[in-house]
Amino acid sequence: VLMLPLWAAIAYFYYQAIVTNQMSSWFWLGISAGLAMVTKYESAILLLVLFILTIVNPKARKNFQHPKPYFALMMMFIILLPNLIWLYHHQFDAILYATNELQQNKQVGFWGFISRITEPLRFLGEQLGNLAPLFLLFLPLAKKKQTPNDLSKFEKDFLFFLTLGPLFMTLLFSMITQSHLVSRWSFPFFSLVGIYLIYQFNPKIEDKTLNKFFTLIAVFNLALILG
Repeated sequence: VLMLPLWAAIAYFYYQAIVTNQMSSWFWLGISAGLAMVTKYESAILLLVLFILTIVNPKARKNFQHPKPYFALMMMFIILLPNLIWLYHHQFDAILYATNELQQNKQVGFWGFISRITEPLRFLGEQLGNLAPLFLLFLPLAKKKQTPNDLSKFEKDFLFFLTLGPLFMTLLFSMITQSHLVSRWSFPFFSLVGIYLIYQFNPKIEDKTLNKFFTLIAVFNLALILG
């Protein structure tokens, strides 16, 4: 549960750090990243996505020339250090447990090769199923569009990478390592999906569409209660 607000905090402070380059944003980015890693090592996926984004985007890449990003890394390491020491003294049990869980039901030979395709597809299908209610709720807002959003290249890359990056990296990891993926692990992946949909469709908000939107929310919540 803690991963959801921490991943959202990482996204927010990374955006603020790149746009404003304020030391306070870099500081809180490092703190949020360290706490997320302590909460679950899976948070390394998000940090890898941010690292790739920083390399790919020209505006973000310029920050490698300044000391502030390295200060954020130092803050993350300070938060993570006690956990690393604990891991060392306990023979990295937590890492081994996660590795063993990833390798459950691993197949070899021809079926092992096939599983490199079927396993990511299964996981992707589960995520699309989990997101289906969100897409359904968005339908009333997606019909009418305003003029396109005037976002910078960094803002567009930021939304694209953080919305789809963690899922893509997870699917790629499963394909390469033939790992078994658990659906619940994707819980924090989609924090920005709603914002990304608003960016892509840029809906025109009217009273009529809002009424449909809230009606669908009420029906959905009622179905959850009765189900």
